[in-house]
Amino acid sequence: MSLWDRQDRLLAKVPRSANRLYKVVLQVAQPVCLSIRHGDRAWRWHERLGYQNFGALKTMARTWLVRGLPLIEHVEQVCDACLASKQRRAPFPQVAKYQATETLELVHADLCGPISPSTPGGKKFFLLMVDDHSRFMWMVLLVSKNGAAASIQRFKAAAELESKHPLRTFRTDRGGEFTSIALGEFFVEHGVQRHLTAPYSPQQNGVVERRNQTVVGMARSMLKARNMPNSIWEEAVLTVVYMLNRSFTRSVDGMTPYEAWHGHKPDVDHLRVFGCVAHAKFTRPGLKKLDDRSVKAVFLGYEPGTKAYRLRRSCQAQGAAGRQGEWQLHHLDVKSAFLNGELQEEVYVAQPPDFAHVGEEHKVYRLHKALYGLRQAPRAWNMKLDHSLKELGFTSSPLEHAIGDHALQEGDDGVFPHERPRVASLLPRIEVCQNASGITLSQAGYAGKLLELAGMAECNPALVPMEPRLKLSKDSKNPATDATFYRSIVGCLRYLMHTWLDISFAVRYVSRFMEAPTTEHLAAVKHLLRYIAGTWSYGCRYSKDGDKELIGFSDSDMAGDMNDWKSSTGVLFSLGGSPIIWQSQKQKTVALSSCDAEYIAATSAACQATWLRRLLEDMIGKQSDTTTIYIDNKSTIQLCKNPVFLYRSKHIEVRYHFIRECVESKKICVEHIRTEEQLADILTKPLGRTRFQELRARIGMVDVK
Repeated sequence: MSLWDRQDRLLAKVPRSANRLYKVVLQVAQPVCLSIRHGDRAWRWHERLGYQNFGALKTMARTWLVRGLPLIEHVEQVCDACLASKQRRAPFPQVAKYQATETLELVHADLCGPISPSTPGGKKFFLLMVDDHSRFMWMVLLVSKNGAAASIQRFKAAAELESKHPLRTFRTDRGGEFTSIALGEFFVEHGVQRHLTAPYSPQQNGVVERRNQTVVGMARSMLKARNMPNSIWEEAVLTVVYMLNRSFTRSVDGMTPYEAWHGHKPDVDHLRVFGCVAHAKFTRPGLKKLDDRSVKAVFLGYEPGTKAYRLRRSCQAQGAAGRQGEWQLHHLDVKSAFLNGELQEEVYVAQPPDFAHVGEEHKVYRLHKALYGLRQAPRAWNMKLDHSLKELGFTSSPLEHAIGDHALQEGDDGVFPHERPRVASLLPRIEVCQNASGITLSQAGYAGKLLELAGMAECNPALVPMEPRLKLSKDSKNPATDATFYRSIVGCLRYLMHTWLDISFAVRYVSRFMEAPTTEHLAAVKHLLRYIAGTWSYGCRYSKDGDKELIGFSDSDMAGDMNDWKSSTGVLFSLGGSPIIWQSQKQKTVALSSCDAEYIAATSAACQATWLRRLLEDMIGKQSDTTTIYIDNKSTIQLCKNPVFLYRSKHIEVRYHFIRECVESKKICVEHIRTEEQLADILTKPLGRTRFQELRARIGMVDVK
């Protein structure tokens, strides 16, 4: 078979196969443009002059701005090149063409955040919802975006009940928090139409976008005017929404959003200036004749659903061990602290890129002051601060360099007992709440950030940090997991032990597998995070009142580590019923019996007690003659008191016999306590739910919120 074109030129010649088929293999070539269009004069001049519009070309020819350009009469058209390179978005209308005529006919919503710093409760987002008809607003504070769907469902139920109108349309952008399958099914089930804006077109949801801008701008002004910390932005934005609902808006004719929603005019004579000084009346019973009748506070807004104001009391707290409640703590933050340290060693650095001296690029700089990242920087800053404080008359404690008669320093922050610009409320990763009765320490904000980092912000809470009788091994046969992620989470958990002493054993236990973690070890870490999610508001409380006696508890878990069969030491000291020092640590040697393990743990407690006695004597005066340490093993108590039992203790290292000297000198007294009352038991092994929660309450862990 042969194929010819119209000019009788042969295109293909294909022989016939045995089965009477004509087979041909065609190779398709990519088209190549070998010529350009030149027939139309208007298009040609459009290309010659750099793709200018035809109106400009016509004007140039008619007004003789140039020579050689013919008169172009061409219909306004656009070529493909201009469409691809010059296309612009049509302007959005300045005023909405449509406004709802009924309440809840259309509701606009948007999520703003993350906002830094987060609130003390870990909130970093707020969800703002605006009714299109009345322009009334609602605001919900969120820890993460995952909570938006549940907040919208609660809003729908409350708004429909209050207005007696059904929610018909809900308009948002295309954020993942609004396009989830669960929220979509909820809208379908309740007959709510969902409107989504086009991608990268926030103008289509301009009602709530403009409101967001207004709310944040007013909140910044209120905080700035009163020189208030940014960490209370939640109070500011809630107050702004409260006031805007009672203020003029062009979108509602002749009334405020409050009146359009509630049907009556709002009363504004109760409004107060955000951040002003307030005096709250004491209403508790049993006031004495000379007791104060009010307390000084700061106005932070209006409590929804009531006629009450939101106030924050002025911080007048006392330290747990500071002068038995007579010290007032203040927080000092030094910006760029490490840059102030003066180096004593010779340290050289390369010249910064793009700032090298011309002709001397091979030379280096010698540092006179420290930089962040240098190993000498923390030490240099500490020496600089210590020298400066001594020049001002401060003296350091000989027992603890970071504590002095007038100052406590740590890292680049400090806490001072005399008047300073800021009352201590947020030490590094620790939230401090001070009032007339005492002081509470918690890490709720840091715990929230940790849960978000681990992707478990919305996880189901657990009742205990570790499953009872759980045993993990370094030789686990389970698949390996991401070691970097595992180490980062465990490292963050170690910071929570500053105020979460009930997780000390669990954190120390999972820290033993950071070299080669597996999915089994990661499951234990996730279980611990679930416990934190259920107790994020827990912390330590230190009361000004009560007995100031120092009491210790010592316990051990015999051969609790199945990898090397070493025991665990648990030590807890309390002052006035509140924990001040706790220790959960694997012992360095293998104990041959439970008596040996308890004896080693008791020696560790004796070392801590000796240091604490000297420190407290230096800070608040002479301590009692003897400090009691409670142990639940009678053989250990006899071994501490009677050195005659040589055959029982001859294999124990000499350094662990320090407790005998302390007992003989009567600085320490060891007493027996029943196992059911041993508080240090929570620091040595995983416990069941009932036992764990009982000990958690007794060691001083409380819900500080």
